Amino acid sequence: MKVLTAICVLMFAGAVWAQSAMSESSKPTLKTFISPDGTFRITYPDLLIHCERDPEQPGCVAYIPPCDGEPLLCLAYPPKGFAHNPTFDAAVLTVWELNWSEKECLADGDHPLKPISIGGVKFKGGESADAAMNRTRNSRGYNAYHNGKCYGLTITTVTTSGADFDPPVKELSEHEWEEVERPLKQARDSFVFLK
Repeated sequence: MKVLTAICVLMFAGAVWAQSAMSESSKPTLKTFISPDGTFRITYPDLLIHCERDPEQPGCVAYIPPCDGEPLLCLAYPPKGFAHNPTFDAAVLTVWELNWSEKECLADGDHPLKPISIGGVKFKGGESADAAMNRTRNSRGYNAYHNGKCYGLTITTVTTSGADFDPPVKELSEHEWEEVERPLKQARDSFVFLK
């Protein structure tokens, strides 16, 4: 009886260890970006593409540029997950450091969002959209004024209208958009000022 009990305990322990090892290996690896002047840090899942390292990589470019301007950081969701759907052009998180006044930085735009706290700092948000040639760029951005500079965190999506294809193509579902935005929001929410 003792031998049977010992075997059962070992089998259970082995199963628990194997399950733990599998769940550890399935967790995404995280990468860290620290701003050149050491002011802030972002930790992001390694599935996101760091566009500054390869600006021509799919996901970093689209008809309406998702990383437009000169952000300090642009992280893109890899479009290969939606290769079956040509309506998905790009989804990125950009981080900006702007020499705006506090008033400019925290001004309410046409479409203000509810303020959020990221890394213990209050950010004011707003939404914007623009379009060209049946493509749309939607952005939700949050700004904070810190040590004389304006810092912005923006999640931008670029899509093509499904009606633009022959035959028309079904656009991404709400569930698919949640999948796309989850790692971008995870990176956004990891933002922290270091000084």
